[in-house]
Amino acid sequence: MNLYQMDAFSKDESVDEVRLKEAIKIVESEGYHLIKTAEDAKKKAIEAGYHVTDPLMINNKIVTLKDLRDYFFMKLWTKYPENQKFYVSNFKTEFRLIRLFVESREKTGLNRFYAIQECISIIDIIFEHIKEFNFKSPIDIRVLGQAKSSWITEKALYILNNKRLEEEKKKMDRKIEEIERHKEINLEERSKQLEELLINMEDNNG
Repeated sequence: MNLYQMDAFSKDESVDEVRLKEAIKIVESEGYHLIKTAEDAKKKAIEAGYHVTDPLMINNKIVTLKDLRDYFFMKLWTKYPENQKFYVSNFKTEFRLIRLFVESREKTGLNRFYAIQECISIIDIIFEHIKEFNFKSPIDIRVLGQAKSSWITEKALYILNNKRLEEEKKKMDRKIEEIERHKEINLEERSKQLEELLINMEDNNG
């Protein structure tokens, strides 16, 4: 049978479309859920009682380990341009550190793309809050290490999470202010309506 042949009882749906609908009905009748998109997965996780946080999206052009390595050095040489002329690159070591850095984020449940996005955020935090880390010597790519330097990643994540919480708090405050403003407007409108009603009653009684 032609895959595009129309079924006489399917209202112009192809045979494949009819079969797919029937298969979905069978699967759902057995208690399974159909998840097609990321939003579907998020909705089902929330329904199951989980707290779901959207993954970070920082720069969708940075997708490979090389991209992330280049991003780190761009930030480093922008911050300390005078150190670039003394640096001797060791690609093997650099990529090993970058790989372990990304894998540490993947272990938290992120896929490769979003693990790299979180790594970008961590790198940004390190350079934006460099004084808070109290580094004893000029930094290099070893700050991304996951052995003795893993505390740097943890501290950066702590700062990052606090910033995200602060942003959420600001959003909530703005929503509360908007609700309060709306209430004030409604009260003003209600007051005007009552005044008009009283005036009409006085006119009618007069």
